Amino acid sequence: MNQNIVKKIYKIIVLLICIFTGSHAQAKWVGSSLGENSSSGSSSGIKFRLLTGLKLQHGDFGATSSGDSEKRSMNAISVDGAVGISWHALILGVGGEYAKWYQMTDPDERNGSNLSGTQKNISLVAGLALGKFCVIYKHHFQSEFEISNKSKYDDQVSYISPEKAYSIALLYRPGGRFYWGLDYSTVTYSKESRGGDKYDLSSSYKMSLSALGITYGFMF
Repeated sequence: MNQNIVKKIYKIIVLLICIFTGSHAQAKWVGSSLGENSSSGSSSGIKFRLLTGLKLQHGDFGATSSGDSEKRSMNAISVDGAVGISWHALILGVGGEYAKWYQMTDPDERNGSNLSGTQKNISLVAGLALGKFCVIYKHHFQSEFEISNKSKYDDQVSYISPEKAYSIALLYRPGGRFYWGLDYSTVTYSKESRGGDKYDLSSSYKMSLSALGITYGFMF
């Protein structure tokens, strides 16, 4: 997903915010699950929200170069969450994600390398409720991918300093506090941390992780 598409999505979201807030649309997705007179809300229409979910993901991770860092297929199971406020159709907050990634490509096809590891994201969150649906955008201003196996030199390797890192999700809340979600996420790491030292990665060796995911979550 290139920058032009992201800009178009941003413009659409801004337009929808103007439409929905201007018409005082009733957003069922962000309505209090405890009732409109619940103590979780306020007379101003602002309500505090906590979303948490379990997510399964499939994607690819690696660089455009060949060899040990060449892209390979990956699967993950992760826990993510966000806390913030909802006001009419708008949701704003911060979020975090912890994911365990497992390499599905045979290591022998990548010079014996295995990039299974742990990913941690901290994000700014913005969402727009559309009835029982909600579009969520997350900007990962911090992200790190730590490789589980140490290098052949016995160094711990991590990828850091994301220069492109975001996710876009469509959530569906059929009723009550539970929801389902589909999302697309992508992160490009520009630096490598190896044995405590940090190195800039050239363009062909920057590590990118892109994935599709499905979430089952719970909203407070």
